[in-house]
Amino acid sequence: MKKLLGKLATGRAIGLMIGHRDLVLSQVAFTPLGPLEMGRRTEPMLGDSIDVVIPRILAPVLESEPWKNAPIAIGLPVLSVFFSTRPIKSMNLDAAPQILLHEVLRSSNLVIDDMDVDMIKSQPGKVPVASIIATRRKYLAPILQGLEKCGVTPSQVEPAPFALLRAAIRRHRTDRGTKSSLRIFLGAESGLAMLTAQDQPLAWRYFEMPAGEEATAVVSSIRSLRALSRYYGVDTPPDVVWVHGRPELLHLDDTPQWRETHLRMQRFDGPGFNAADTAFGLAMGCHAEAKGLNLARSMRPRDSLLRLLPLGQIGVQVATMAMATVFLQRGQNELERNVHAVKTALTHHQWIKGRSIADLEKEKASQTVRSKAIHQYLGTRIFWTDCLREVATPLPSTMTVSTVKGHCKLGDAKHDMTSDRLLSLSMRAPIAGDGVVPAEIDTYLAAMRSSQLIRKGLPQIKLSALRWGTDTRTYRPFVAFTVTCQAEAKKKPKAKESKT
Repeated sequence: MKKLLGKLATGRAIGLMIGHRDLVLSQVAFTPLGPLEMGRRTEPMLGDSIDVVIPRILAPVLESEPWKNAPIAIGLPVLSVFFSTRPIKSMNLDAAPQILLHEVLRSSNLVIDDMDVDMIKSQPGKVPVASIIATRRKYLAPILQGLEKCGVTPSQVEPAPFALLRAAIRRHRTDRGTKSSLRIFLGAESGLAMLTAQDQPLAWRYFEMPAGEEATAVVSSIRSLRALSRYYGVDTPPDVVWVHGRPELLHLDDTPQWRETHLRMQRFDGPGFNAADTAFGLAMGCHAEAKGLNLARSMRPRDSLLRLLPLGQIGVQVATMAMATVFLQRGQNELERNVHAVKTALTHHQWIKGRSIADLEKEKASQTVRSKAIHQYLGTRIFWTDCLREVATPLPSTMTVSTVKGHCKLGDAKHDMTSDRLLSLSMRAPIAGDGVVPAEIDTYLAAMRSSQLIRKGLPQIKLSALRWGTDTRTYRPFVAFTVTCQAEAKKKPKAKESKT
């Protein structure tokens, strides 16, 4: 899977972390699924100078054709770089990085021209600030010589904490709405605390971590950075701490020292404070969209047109356009089917041809008036034939209907007489010798009450005039009763109260 994604990579980069004891190299490919580490190498110093060790670790990688022209990012140790963030005065808004560095250091013995300096401006709060990094050219000279022996120039030279922060943000993005945060990177024997705002580093603090005193060292660095946060342009000290690395330290937030801080901790397995994770973050900094401080800005080669293109955005836009095209095509096909159906229907109405829109509107108005009149006529009528059919259908074979009477008062447009409609059924059913009313009567009434047609026109169904008797011819006992179906009485509107 890794090899397949490597072939689909839109770019490649190499991150080289310069350590005090060894060098670590990371090969990263920018795939459609994100940055992917394709390989990693480690080369110990063994007492040799840096310009000798760099060719040993870099030359075998550059011999491979895919990595021959890959940009290279160099990471410098924490203690080898000067970094500071200070508020910018209104008179120094356009000042050069060397001038701001001189004001920060305030040393007459320091020659600024002997240092490589870079600066980036930001505004984490109400006051704009400038972040400055610097290192001596004497320190960078052997590194550049080692790269020159390999026939390459660095695309990025930055402190290791910047690369760690980049790798951490890639894995665990900062929550939206978070103005500032603290990120702690834990290593085997030491750690790094970093104050960030808008995912940009403002300050960091290196600290040792003796065994068994890890929580004390972490809390001490956090308190120090929170106390100084307002000097770095942060209006409100951060209340969220992101801890990366050393997953075996499970109970950092369950110690008395941590509970006294009243801060919220989010724990992650990586990246840790080590050269391998730093090298991966360095390679990510070679991406065309990456922004930040760079001590080799003047030496950075021009990016190719392919690297400058936002391929990710182009891919998303192409996919969006394809989905929109499919959606619109489906809508067009449905519209064409509807048009065809309308044309087919119009072939059966030849009288429409040759008539203007005005004539059709008049015809529509005429038909509307007719349908309204028919609706008003049928809406206040009861279909007695259908009602009688509904009455006769559920009638048991043992029951007989002696008389059927219908009653209706005629009204006019102003007086609705719908409630005066009545259907009366005189019925007879045989009974047993004990005189008990047969269950067929209840069954018949339930069937009538469940009829949709009767409930619509004559919903009030009642049983009345119940009496017992004997047939004069057969001398069998029977029960006679009357079933009344009446329309529902409309409520009269309340009379308006007169004002006194």
